[in-house]
Amino acid sequence: MKGKKVWRPYLLILLGLCIVVVLSSLKIASSNASGRRQTATIQSGIPVRSFARAAKVVGVEVQESDVRLTLSNGYHKTITAFVVSSNGVISTTDMIDTDQIVPPGGTLSGSYALPKSALPQDALAVRAVMFEDGTADGDATIIRQVLDRRAGQREQVTRIIPLLQAAVNGPVADLREQWRTIKSQFAALPDEEKGQSFEFNAGLQNVKNLALHKISNLEMVHQERGDEIARRILVHLKETYEERNRKLGMALRRNQ
Repeated sequence: MKGKKVWRPYLLILLGLCIVVVLSSLKIASSNASGRRQTATIQSGIPVRSFARAAKVVGVEVQESDVRLTLSNGYHKTITAFVVSSNGVISTTDMIDTDQIVPPGGTLSGSYALPKSALPQDALAVRAVMFEDGTADGDATIIRQVLDRRAGQREQVTRIIPLLQAAVNGPVADLREQWRTIKSQFAALPDEEKGQSFEFNAGLQNVKNLALHKISNLEMVHQERGDEIARRILVHLKETYEERNRKLGMALRRNQ
């Protein structure tokens, strides 16, 4: 009897160790299975290359001829733009003057062409991300292109603001004449500047064309809703361009 009592504590200890080993094995197996599912879900058979270290791929969904790519902002900075390429086509999503900027931990998505081959030049790739403080991460060439385009946009915005201010300060009774004047002034804005990059000039053109479109819409609003509403929208438009100028200035100040 004494021998059985002596062995009983050792048997209990051995039994406890066996239980711990079994539970640990189950936990490891569960973890490995979860990891395999996550990789399969994220990859969806389509590899994604990233030049931006902490732009984490969290979803790749095939939708007919497109791919829906979802990224998580793993940086400690707010993302204001991101660049993705597929089949050699580079797509830039610039959110700097919208409410769609992505804070740390947030997600961002976009749809891109389904890669037509496994060749590197056709791959789905995250090329760069731009941050609110003017810094960036990713392909240096792509980052330079985004900065040049933003510089062109700001150059044109600084020309537009005083034209809008003059219209705001103009006589209320002359709004119809002001639309003709301001459209003529916007149309005369430069489409390019010698010595500047293609991206810089694209930024000039983008802002110019959008400004002409906005004034045409405002002219229609004036016809339908009268002087007071049109003037209120004109003031808001001028303030919007001033805010855009401020944001672009912040994003470019580290690179001037």
